[in-house]
Amino acid sequence: MKIAIPTNDWKTISTHLCYNIGFAIFDLEGSKIKSQEFRTNRSSAQVKGLNNTLHKSDRYAITLNILKDCDVVILFVSDEPLITDLTKKEIEIVFTDEIYVGNVLNSYLRKNSEIF
Repeated sequence: MKIAIPTNDWKTISTHLCYNIGFAIFDLEGSKIKSQEFRTNRSSAQVKGLNNTLHKSDRYAITLNILKDCDVVILFVSDEPLITDLTKKEIEIVFTDEIYVGNVLNSYLRKNSEIF
């Protein structure tokens, strides 16, 4: 199972799915983290050298491509069209009010440990 969390710094969760520097991706085996990686969000104007004129639908397409192999995305808020597209791709969306990546990941693992 792969979990994606939008972040700009590996520490805190970004407030929006398409306007972050990247995603912390955690590959889980049971309730243990097997591996982790950072995927740069090339649709974000915060990424150095990116043309800031991308249309919203282009940002969505880039974001969906980044997350295509993930099972769960944990986030604060997202636009309804992007939520619909993630749901169509059978990616579970979990909303949180937690601000720290580590805390939200640990909380998710604790809450879902009975399904592993």
